[in-house]
Amino acid sequence: MPIKLLWTIVLIICATSLAQSPEVIAPVQSVQTPESSVSEEPTSPDPTAAKQELPAEQKTPPSTEIQIPPPSQEINLNPIKEITEEGFDGKKEKAEQEIKADIPEVTPEQANKYFHETLRRVVIFPIDTQGNYRKEAELAWWKVREILNEYQRFLVATKRFLTQKETFQPRSQLKISDAILLGQILESDCLITTYIQGRSLTMLAYAGQDGMLLWKKSLDFNSSKPIAQQLEESSEKLIRDFIATIPYHGFQIVDPLIGKTVIEEGSTLIAKVDVGAKSTILAGEKVQWIEIERVNTQPLFQGGAKYTVYAEGTVVKNENQILTVEIKRLISLDKLQKKSVILSSEESKRLTSQHALKDSSKPEVPTALVQGELRDSQDHNSEKKSLFTALAAIINIVVVILLAF
Repeated sequence: MPIKLLWTIVLIICATSLAQSPEVIAPVQSVQTPESSVSEEPTSPDPTAAKQELPAEQKTPPSTEIQIPPPSQEINLNPIKEITEEGFDGKKEKAEQEIKADIPEVTPEQANKYFHETLRRVVIFPIDTQGNYRKEAELAWWKVREILNEYQRFLVATKRFLTQKETFQPRSQLKISDAILLGQILESDCLITTYIQGRSLTMLAYAGQDGMLLWKKSLDFNSSKPIAQQLEESSEKLIRDFIATIPYHGFQIVDPLIGKTVIEEGSTLIAKVDVGAKSTILAGEKVQWIEIERVNTQPLFQGGAKYTVYAEGTVVKNENQILTVEIKRLISLDKLQKKSVILSSEESKRLTSQHALKDSSKPEVPTALVQGELRDSQDHNSEKKSLFTALAAIINIVVVILLAF
């Protein structure tokens, strides 16, 4: 009797250890986003009016202006104090000084600790024309907003929102600490500034995450035409070059029906990807999940990043701005989460040929990709099934022994 009882205990311990093994791939947990309505413009000075939530991955008609909604439980990457509305009622300067004191300048050695996050909330500041061409500058600002809204991949801050936050003013180059501060106040992923210097127009895109440059570009004005007549056209060329330079073309979403980021259909793994309204990605084309890591202080999208592929798939269909992708190879299911970014090499080539400026310094992202240790998706399924089969067999043996007593 003691020997049988001892063997029973040993088998139970083995079964428990195997059940807790990290090799067992757990199903992807669903990410729930509460449904809420979004108004076009805030109608009250109440601070909550400017921070209404946007329904998860909901599409907005191109003509609708959207406020930047607050991020949902995002990790605060910088030790920045929260600014209350009190900070903007006669105490703004003091509040900003306290926050700036808590924001350290990022050194080149610290730059590589950041992994890029999906660009969704974008702020465009008025063009700095040094007091000239005010009417033309305003028209150009509205044009840039219109172009970004056309793609429906971005949530662009409204003029009223920026005015309420007392940030609607022309800006040129930003310090890292100022970019971080503005990113926190406006809850933005990307800050775009534009300014005239001599006979050229320069546009800069900063990451609200770390305050460093994502992209920069300058365009010379035609010397035979007045600057006022070229400002809107030049601004449009620059913002389209920026869109073409972004090294990814969509982001993974939670399936609204299943409530998961990865759907298992037998031995097939399926993911849904939001690509916006202008995507021309076709069924049968290959897409890759990439991780973007900053490795130096150059603009992130122009030589400042390392790109690592951790999953690959084939597009099954492109319908209503959503790709259905069959995952072919991957490192781990755990990395396929909401807002994971997806690269299409074919889409990158099309955007570059259509919108990138001729002297664009955009790196050839597809040739700079580092392949991770990818395995076929079926290998993950077979491994998962074999582990569960072994676990079930051990549990059955334990049950039989216990029943023998």
